Amino acid sequence: LLTSSLYRPCTGLADVLMAGAELSMAASHLSVREQELGSLRFLLWTMLTNCGANACFLLLMEVLRSTSDSKSSCGRFSRNQGLWPLILVCITLRSLRGPDTPTTVLGMVEVRQRWYPVSLVAGLSLLGGSVQWDSCAALAFGYAHEALRLQEFLPSITKARGIERIFGRLLSRG
Repeated sequence: LLTSSLYRPCTGLADVLMAGAELSMAASHLSVREQELGSLRFLLWTMLTNCGANACFLLLMEVLRSTSDSKSSCGRFSRNQGLWPLILVCITLRSLRGPDTPTTVLGMVEVRQRWYPVSLVAGLSLLGGSVQWDSCAALAFGYAHEALRLQEFLPSITKARGIERIFGRLLSRG
């Protein structure tokens, strides 16, 4: 999972820096999310979030394709890969817990947490030189995740711990 940021083509220093930033943010945000949920629930949440963010991305690409003229390249070569979708969903969920807490975006601008995910996507788009459609899709899924309370579809903490114990025993006998 952590090496997925290295699967994209690195055409320059900016790509290498973005891959480093992605790994750094993944290490901090995803580890906190795993501590909140527990290992099994985190694994299931990761699968749910990847499916949801990818579905949002594909829907967004279809809308862009159907609304643009045939000569436009808007979103034509966009791809959804790496850890940014998971990171942005984590950031969005965290920002919705404390919406009035101040924070800085890319170390430059101070905003309230409620605006941090949107500001971060805008900053990433500026740094990337084009709209980061995968980030927009992940942002939309992050808000939908909270609004639809998708976390309730995960097994309870008690059930997850019981399953983890069973697998732990089976593996230790192995």
